[in-house]
Amino acid sequence: MDFHYCVLKKYSGLFRKKHLGNSHFFISPVSSNEFFFLGLIGEFIKVKSLYACILIARAPLEHMSLVVDDQIKHFKGRFEVVEKLSCDPKDLGQGRYKIKILSKGKYVKSDLAISFEPEYSDSNDRMYSVAGNIDIYVEEQVTPQTAKMLVLKKMAFLGQRAKFKIGG
Repeated sequence: MDFHYCVLKKYSGLFRKKHLGNSHFFISPVSSNEFFFLGLIGEFIKVKSLYACILIARAPLEHMSLVVDDQIKHFKGRFEVVEKLSCDPKDLGQGRYKIKILSKGKYVKSDLAISFEPEYSDSNDRMYSVAGNIDIYVEEQVTPQTAKMLVLKKMAFLGQRAKFKIGG
């Protein structure tokens, strides 16, 4: 099983494209038969190396490679898999998952812990925290007051692709 760290490059301009930044994504198996597609929202202010993520998709593991290929095809080269690392996921129960990274990468340098965050979630959007040593530049700092606004901003950027059906 593989953990994918991906970016979606943002540009503006019709003739001269100006790079505005990247949106970061984690596509990870969370058990022996299921994976999460998480969009990085930002880093929590009070805790270093704790990242807020929105759940974009949850699907059977056999669809994972199809989802990655579909994103690359849909975004026409702007969506890139930066790191693909071997991992061993473990479901700890109650919305908690441990992702043991078997071969550390350039950006993902430790094992990851994924936890459901009910205080930031609602019926439409499920928020998860990802804890681990991840070497990326995060533009947004997440507080309880800004979490929902950042989720709406991320979902608006992704548009209709954010709530896609897998395998249907």
